[in-house]
Amino acid sequence: MRFWYKITICLLSVWGGVIFLGCSADSDESNSSKNENASSEDFITDLSVFAEDLPVIVIKTDTGEEPACELVTPPDGSEGFGITNANILSARMVIFKHKEVLYDSGTYNEGEAGITINIRGNSSAWSKKKPYKLKLQKKEDLLFRGNNKYYADKTWLLLKDATSLNTVVGLRTADILGFDWTPKYEFVNVVLNNDYKGIYLLIESVKKKESRVNIDDSGFLIECDTHWWTEDIYFKTDKGRYYTIKHPDITDISDEKYEEINRLGEKLYDKLMEKEKKLKLLKQETTKLLNGKSLDNNSSM
Repeated sequence: MRFWYKITICLLSVWGGVIFLGCSADSDESNSSKNENASSEDFITDLSVFAEDLPVIVIKTDTGEEPACELVTPPDGSEGFGITNANILSARMVIFKHKEVLYDSGTYNEGEAGITINIRGNSSAWSKKKPYKLKLQKKEDLLFRGNNKYYADKTWLLLKDATSLNTVVGLRTADILGFDWTPKYEFVNVVLNNDYKGIYLLIESVKKKESRVNIDDSGFLIECDTHWWTEDIYFKTDKGRYYTIKHPDITDISDEKYEEINRLGEKLYDKLMEKEKKLKLLKQETTKLLNGKSLDNNSSM
């Protein structure tokens, strides 16, 4: 697998010129025992001055630390910002609404109960309000859609852009266009270590799964990604567009599979560009037609 050594060397050479900015938090060793001894009701917080009709997610890390990371700037010629060394903290999480407990992860016990939380994202992680990744130790449908066996999963995201609505508009547009699947979400209040963080989107992560991206074992999942330089595996099209490979896992991709994904990704990009050109032409023709009608209407007045 000589190719993977090349990727590693490439990344190491890129990261050599990266600027690191640190962020940290103090720890409290007694929090773990506090989480273990607390009841679900002890996590219920009075948020009457906030959006009380929304579910409330209360997370208490075992050490009392806030999730932290290091911020990185892109290598020369690349775009965006990124993060590295995001610490993963064990925690207990309770979800309630109108003081009714909907979910309690329990005290952290690897593989059995509790959750882990860490900062996720790239440029979005540079703001004061951080996005988070949640990893449950036991699968659960945190959107409570009535079919837990089908929808339950360990990986969930808390996106910070709930108030800007950019993500919501994009997902709703995808639904209208008839996409086979789009991530489902819920607006929630988030409290982390007794600190109210604001309104977030609790949302499904994008992954290969029957209830999410339902592709067979021969399929693959790629992302057009300006932050390619923060990922382990990627490819570049002839037009200079970078894609990262989200599935299969890097350990499951042979050189032949990588070349196949690269070739099909190139073909997909070309098709998308053809569609974009047709849409631009249609827009131009429509604009001409509308301008012509406008002129005709003005001349008849």
